[in-house]
Amino acid sequence: MELLNRFPGDVKTAMGLDDHDPLFLLLKEIDNVRPLTAVPEWMFGVLNRLHQPDIKRRILKLWEDRVDEFFRVPFVKDHDKFLQKDFVDFLQVALRLTRFLGEHNFRRLAVGVEKIQDLTSRGTPYWKFAAQEIALDYDGINFVVYGHTHKPGVTPLDRIFEPGSIRVKADKIYINSGTWRRVHQRCEVSRRDFEFVGAHIMTTVTFYRGTERMGRRYETWTGLLD
Repeated sequence: MELLNRFPGDVKTAMGLDDHDPLFLLLKEIDNVRPLTAVPEWMFGVLNRLHQPDIKRRILKLWEDRVDEFFRVPFVKDHDKFLQKDFVDFLQVALRLTRFLGEHNFRRLAVGVEKIQDLTSRGTPYWKFAAQEIALDYDGINFVVYGHTHKPGVTPLDRIFEPGSIRVKADKIYINSGTWRRVHQRCEVSRRDFEFVGAHIMTTVTFYRGTERMGRRYETWTGLLD
């Protein structure tokens, strides 16, 4: 997202930070916070570690300006729906909480942010897109593999039987390989302090033919690297 990619560099320039400044290095991780609606919470977690009120105010002002610019981008405006609770609407609410609530009230209303996260997570699941892939209609095409969505997983789509038989002809499977990058997620125990912990997540997907792997068709392995 343009907003998240630009913000660390904007702070670096405005504050006169170098490439190795701890604040700049921390802000660079903003693009790896998931879900996106947790970004304001992550921001307050960063601000909580700063003890200079003037620096906090400057960073918040930069954030407010960049959020306003982001929602003026034609592509973003075109994807907003008037009076409909779509993703852009909820993203606007979440990102602008820094302006409308402020740090004190934001802490009290964090539950509201979590409700927004829950609502946005109810969007169209990726398996529905996978199920619409035309290739699945052909014999021998039994897998759809997506990636770059941060959350690896395996979802059974359909089971096809031989005509007039209980013999299974094929299983249609959707696999998401996730993304090899550092992903930050909010801590459960210290939620009120807006603390996040990150780890690199990698998933490998392997497919087999014939008697390879003793007749097994596929396997996936997911691992984390601190």
